[in-house]
Amino acid sequence: MKKTLLSTMAALLLIASAPLVAQGPPPPGGPGGPGGPGGPGGPGAPKEAIVAFLKLTEAQAAGADTLATALKGALDALDIEIKANREGVDAALAASQPDAAAVGALVIAGRALDKSVKAAHDDFDAKFTALLTDEQKGRLAIFKEALEALRPPAGGPRGGPPSGSGMPGPRS
Repeated sequence: MKKTLLSTMAALLLIASAPLVAQGPPPPGGPGGPGGPGGPGGPGAPKEAIVAFLKLTEAQAAGADTLATALKGALDALDIEIKANREGVDAALAASQPDAAAVGALVIAGRALDKSVKAAHDDFDAKFTALLTDEQKGRLAIFKEALEALRPPAGGPRGGPPSGSGMPGPRS
């Protein structure tokens, strides 16, 4: 019975989310831009939807807000470092005779920054999950599954390397 209820809830969440997926990506610099909903550094799902679906108490919602603010601060700082690193890689590669050791060191540093971003997300996830009851943890698992099912395939619509491979996708 519990499995049927969870499956039904997941299906309802997918159906309710379908109009959002059908809208396609937002225009650059708009709500999906950096820091906006669905953009880098922005939330993956509207706060209200998460609060309602998980049935968070006011105290839990306040705790989640505190955690989200801390995560945003950490990601904003890492974003600055990542941009500087990418500019460094571009500059090193633009040299008439690129220094392979310098480029390699910058690429390795970039991968370390990527791992720091993942660690920040994992830390948030662990602390957020600690705020929840067992029932809410089950609902969170369903919510994550639904979001994952709605996520486009790695590499985007034109394919490309899997996400996190460290290689850019195909250029047009």
